[in-house]
Amino acid sequence: MPGNMEAREAHYARFFGPLGPTVYHSNRRFNPHIDIYPYPPSGRRDYWTLITGGMSDRAQKIPKSARGEISPFTEIVMYAHEVRDWMLGGLSALAEHPFREKTFLHLWHSFGTGEPLVEGSIFAGFVCLPPIGEPEDFDSLCLPAGKVDFLWAVPVTAAELEFKIKNGPEALMHLFQERGLDMVIDEDRESMV
Repeated sequence: MPGNMEAREAHYARFFGPLGPTVYHSNRRFNPHIDIYPYPPSGRRDYWTLITGGMSDRAQKIPKSARGEISPFTEIVMYAHEVRDWMLGGLSALAEHPFREKTFLHLWHSFGTGEPLVEGSIFAGFVCLPPIGEPEDFDSLCLPAGKVDFLWAVPVTAAELEFKIKNGPEALMHLFQERGLDMVIDEDRESMV
């Protein structure tokens, strides 16, 4: 939706600075159409910020028990030293998942692939956490249909996914904080479990 796109882009520019040279457009015919915006390092941010655009054009199917507590409109953010194809593919897959499966994706949800995200990687999925590295008012974007919630997609290992399933998402978040997980993806990090 054009009005939504302009509102999102203005919001992103406010927090991330000027847009990089390329917006990655999905080449799949899919509703909603998902773009990925890469914001290069600038100012206080010495890393790339990758964020989806378009996921919030369509409401996710929120269960009755969660309505009113979470927004059906979301976008997903990721932080990287370099933009890699597997990151773009991962963001696209996460953003399309709720609409393909008639479900929803929100905070504390995980998405496992059952195999490495890229050959030689320890990462086998993602967990969606609050974007703790952003200012409090980052979560203030409201579109005509409603408020947008932002999710931070963190690549995780199979062991970390299993830990989250057994112990709960808060326990995984606590473990990440305790062990000093950097919000910028470290492709060489070891599993924290």
